[in-house]
Amino acid sequence: MPENDTPISKAQALKQFLTEHPDASPREAGEALVAQGFQITSAYVSVVQAKLEAARRSGDGVNDLLLTLGKAQVDAMFRRQNDYPVDDSEFLPLVEAVLTAFKTAGIDQDVVEAVWEYAFHGYDRACKEAAPESTTADNRRLMQSYLLGKPRKNRKR
Repeated sequence: MPENDTPISKAQALKQFLTEHPDASPREAGEALVAQGFQITSAYVSVVQAKLEAARRSGDGVNDLLLTLGKAQVDAMFRRQNDYPVDDSEFLPLVEAVLTAFKTAGIDQDVVEAVWEYAFHGYDRACKEAAPESTTADNRRLMQSYLLGKPRKNRKR
């Protein structure tokens, strides 16, 4: 049992220990918890570490899935714009609304930024099809001029 007499399971105690000591070996973790009064083996520690690692990796898979979803949404919006064009002053705030929802939903910041970059790339490509002499920097500034939200450092306004 932990020293503060708060009853927690050995799994909870192990997870807490591994969070505080991510580089600890199974033996070190087991010995530390035995010293706290838990009956635990290094084999049990190895199993829990493997499960925690698998859960962490599945989090990466979720981010990959969310990035794929975001890119698919951007592609769908640009296809719709290509088939049924509206003025950029109407279209780009809609793109912004969809991409801002990624941030407000609490999706990983790296995923949010990657989807924004994908949208900027799509807009740049569309602008260059319409006006081949346009530059990427000019097209980025043009897209940003239509966005309604506050400028963000990462979006390079």
